[in-house]
Amino acid sequence: MSETSITVEWREGGRHSAESKYEGRQSIITKAARTCFERRGVAKTSIADITREVDITRELFYYYFPNKGVVVDAVMDTFVVDAQNMLAELASTDGVLEGGVRGIMVAVMDVLRIWVNTDADAQLPMTELLRETGRWPQVAYRVADTAVKALQTIGVVTIGADEASINGLRMALIGSMMVMQCNDEVSSEELAAGVLPLL
Repeated sequence: MSETSITVEWREGGRHSAESKYEGRQSIITKAARTCFERRGVAKTSIADITREVDITRELFYYYFPNKGVVVDAVMDTFVVDAQNMLAELASTDGVLEGGVRGIMVAVMDVLRIWVNTDADAQLPMTELLRETGRWPQVAYRVADTAVKALQTIGVVTIGADEASINGLRMALIGSMMVMQCNDEVSSEELAAGVLPLL
């Protein structure tokens, strides 16, 4: 049997502090779990499937994760981190302000569209896994909150804005992500136009 890149990554962990090695190996198991979940779904993936993917023992899996639920949570966190990285990159892009508020919102919608379609080629894409686990609302909220923070960093949203306005913006962003899932025909410009009145 040929070694997967995840197995090679595990074995080539290198010399790190005990804490970083622990976190690194947790990350590798999380990556293996995500791969398995995308192949078969969460319910149909066993701990044995995950340990086979990374070529470790069941006992070693339990050293890093007390149960399957904790590794599911870790995988869900990777989806949020993906969005955070994409939005942080947008916020730090030179010239992001040149398009004005409308241009920035279109750019945010483009980033959210890319995120929603993450792993669209996978047998079970991210959005399907989020629905299967019932975690779509929590993850969408966290991503929307990240988008609001990116808009605050850019200066589109006032940091001292009242909580009701911020919540309205979060809900509009969540709604936009749901529309993206259901209807790919709706453009980022149209979605941005629906959010702009909240700014």
